Amino acid sequence: MYKENQLEIQPYFQREIVWSNAMQTRLVDSLVKQLPIPSLCISLDYKTQERFVIDGLQRIASVVKFLDAEPTNEWKLAKLDDIDIRISGKSNLSIKSKYPELFNKVQNTVLPI
Repeated sequence: MYKENQLEIQPYFQREIVWSNAMQTRLVDSLVKQLPIPSLCISLDYKTQERFVIDGLQRIASVVKFLDAEPTNEWKLAKLDDIDIRISGKSNLSIKSKYPELFNKVQNTVLPI
């Protein structure tokens, strides 16, 4: 939905993205491990069909950042001892090429809304 401009993840009333790289990395690690994450709250304006993230900006922004695995948007995850060694300190591009099964786990995760 984000790539198709069907979802505004940071509408005017949302705060800024404040999660550190370590926090974003830990979320990706949770998704790789298929751990449950808190749900997101999204509003739908039935007249305009616009969708806005009401709660969950930090989570959805982290997922979007990870999945945007284009050379111009390379993101290096934090190197942490308590996360999967296959993603610790690696970039989203290298994870996608070297461990496509891990990248696909994040890409195919169903987020509770």
